[in-house]
Amino acid sequence: HPSMFLRPSSSSSRSVVPRVVRAFSSSSSSSSKPIIVPRIKLNNGTDIPILGLGTWKATSPDIIHDAVRSAVQAGYRHIDTAHVYGNEAVIGDAIDKKHTGIQREDLYLVTKLWNTEHRPERVRAACENSLRNLKTSYLDLYLIHWPVCFVPKQEENGSTILYPTDPTTGEALKEDIPLHATWKAMEKLVSDGLVKSIGVSNFNCDMINQISYSCEIMPAVNQIEVHPFLTNDSLIACCRRHNIRITAYSPLGHPGLRPDDPVLIKNDTVLDIARKHNKSPAQLLLRWSIARGLIAIPKSSSPARIRDNIDIFDFSLSGDDVARLTALDRNHHSVRPNWANNIW
Repeated sequence: HPSMFLRPSSSSSRSVVPRVVRAFSSSSSSSSKPIIVPRIKLNNGTDIPILGLGTWKATSPDIIHDAVRSAVQAGYRHIDTAHVYGNEAVIGDAIDKKHTGIQREDLYLVTKLWNTEHRPERVRAACENSLRNLKTSYLDLYLIHWPVCFVPKQEENGSTILYPTDPTTGEALKEDIPLHATWKAMEKLVSDGLVKSIGVSNFNCDMINQISYSCEIMPAVNQIEVHPFLTNDSLIACCRRHNIRITAYSPLGHPGLRPDDPVLIKNDTVLDIARKHNKSPAQLLLRWSIARGLIAIPKSSSPARIRDNIDIFDFSLSGDDVARLTALDRNHHSVRPNWANNIW
């Protein structure tokens, strides 16, 4: 996931589950009315909102509180974070009922196990730390963030170094922990009641298959980069064979993440189709994700953009629209840390 830039610098059911919860309503302006976000079933029978708020790079307490408050008022219930983002505790404060008016059971909280915590004996403690940060007794979804294992090293203050490196080469300090061993520890979190659903992130098809051979609980979700410049068709097809849902991160592309990254929201085809529907490029791209049966987690800290990003359920794309956008694929990974080059 985009977390690496924190360092200095068969097919599954697509039916929509009607259970939704309204956020704050207001009669002062039609634009302040909450949007109802449909939910879809995961392979364990639970359901997940098909649109969520991504929170990567959101670390300022004031910005996070404003973003979460704006998101809840707009209708979001799905909040996605990760240990490595460094914002779990602030999000835990921001989602408190006294700020949102929303009960915990009406929220859908997702966070992730970081690369330093793959040893089976470290998984539960990592999850419990996230629970304390988020001020909740359970997670709706807990993901293995990357299929990469870092050697756990301690700072002088006792905290774990997020990106341990070899002092000689400067390269990431890795160790070999079998994925199935970490996954068994993840399964225990479900049986112990700490987590409702478990999944993975940034796993390729071989890794999905490896877990499927020995797991008792199949991953519910694989969270990966997906947008028209990276349609990820073969990996999505692989996951669907295992009845695994896809969450698309960076669904709007990731302009500015790297100097060579193309700007998806300024693409001529995107702009042309957006004009046809009288929608913004971002709204169009999110609707493309939904049309493909994906869950999308756009990130924004702007209340206006947060509202715009959820306002996508009053129009639909034609087959030709979807095909034109999908044809933009150039297999372009914006998120490609040098310590994970062997994944893609």
